[in-house]
Amino acid sequence: MHMGLAVWSGLSAQCCPTLPILRTHSSGASSIVPSIASRTNFWDGRVEVWRRRERAAGWECGWFVESVAESMSIRRGMLVVTNASKRRRWKSEPLVNGSVTKRALHIVKILRSSSNLLPDEIDATLQKWVTSMQPNRKDWLTVLKEFDNRLERLLYLKIFEWGLLQSWFEAGVRDYTKLIDKYGREGNVVEAEQMFRIMEERGIPADLGAFTVLIAAYGRAKMLEKVKQVLQDVSLAGLELDAVFYKTVIVAYGSVGMPKEAEDVLSSMESAGVPDGKDAYLALLNAYGRLGHASDAQRVFDRMHLKGFRGDLKAFTALLEAYSNAQDYANAELVFQSLRAAGLKPDDRALASMVSVYAKANMLNRAAEVIVELEGAGMRFGPVTLTSLIGWFGKAGLVEEAKHCFQELKRKRLPISGKAYANMFAAYARAGELETAGSIWASIEEAGIELDHRECAVMAEALLAGKVHEQSVEIFFEALQARGWKSLTAVEVAVADRSRGCYFHESKHGMVC
Repeated sequence: MHMGLAVWSGLSAQCCPTLPILRTHSSGASSIVPSIASRTNFWDGRVEVWRRRERAAGWECGWFVESVAESMSIRRGMLVVTNASKRRRWKSEPLVNGSVTKRALHIVKILRSSSNLLPDEIDATLQKWVTSMQPNRKDWLTVLKEFDNRLERLLYLKIFEWGLLQSWFEAGVRDYTKLIDKYGREGNVVEAEQMFRIMEERGIPADLGAFTVLIAAYGRAKMLEKVKQVLQDVSLAGLELDAVFYKTVIVAYGSVGMPKEAEDVLSSMESAGVPDGKDAYLALLNAYGRLGHASDAQRVFDRMHLKGFRGDLKAFTALLEAYSNAQDYANAELVFQSLRAAGLKPDDRALASMVSVYAKANMLNRAAEVIVELEGAGMRFGPVTLTSLIGWFGKAGLVEEAKHCFQELKRKRLPISGKAYANMFAAYARAGELETAGSIWASIEEAGIELDHRECAVMAEALLAGKVHEQSVEIFFEALQARGWKSLTAVEVAVADRSRGCYFHESKHGMVC
């Protein structure tokens, strides 16, 4: 009988006279291991069975079984011995998939399965979890990471804020800074201020990072006086400023239309000799560009070169936007050509700026030529460019072309912004296609799309410019106002940009274009 079969038969009969011989001859044992290892569907649980049979037969040592077990655990990692050791390790170190703890996974499942919990119920659920499972800081950070996404951001903020108030969380300045930044990005300045105040009340001194995110929150909310107060606090604290801080202050001044003051901040950074300030120059370049101050933007662009910063795609695009907003299509074309000559590939934002400059100059034919040329060069328009085209085609009365661009966003599964929906609504409203415009509005409501003041204004202007019944206009105006939109006041009209060519008149909704 073949030696492998003899061993196999002996194990099955719980006795094997040849097995002791195999223990003394390692060559025989080594020849049988591969043959057994190939029987992958037979191995689940066999090692423990053989150990019990060895003990029942009175064998002193399980050389054969242990050698096979060692070999197989290395080669496959699927034996019961290996799995049992893993289970024991999970009990002492509750790891699931190597990163998410069991305690964290437990509360994540509960919160996600109960998505309609009220704030008080969330607090009670978290408190019960803490009492029963006693999580540590690592568990809590894992839970936060699971909810750190766009769809669950509100729950994330609630969980984060609740955790910071717990003593066992051992919150530091970095934790508070992250939550303040999150609130600022959500536009919730009051909560950001409250977290900053709680941090100081707990005796945690604010560092430069905390001051920076607070300034960023005020800047987004256009609260310039608050920004100045924080700057005074930073000065009193005697902190050493870095390039990120200077850039944040420049962005804050730029957001309220004060690029000259922003440039003074840049000069202060240069005087202090702060390194790595390229982003600060880009922030100032964008501040001038948004206002259409093309000559100032060009000066900042040249200033970057003198400081040793090479023009990259962001710098060229910001300069291109400046000429686009200034309706200087000739210089915009030169910048676009320089961008390509530098070996840079225009991104979606750059292409949108180039299309926009022709739209503002009402140069339909030239724009069509550029679009064909760019597509021939292998460039593909992204969501920003397609959204601009929708708005432009809609104002030109080319509804089918606007519809094609909107469908292209869906076909390519690109993100459809509130601006794209607003432009498509405006295109149909201007053409008097109220029923189709209503379907776009239904999509906005169904998807929960957020619309800012400018997007609501675009829709309102299109309703007034189109051949739409007065009663229908009233209905849509009420729907827009329910979303927080306010029509222009007389003061706002007095300072409005006359270059838009709008005729403002009084209505029951206020001054409208």
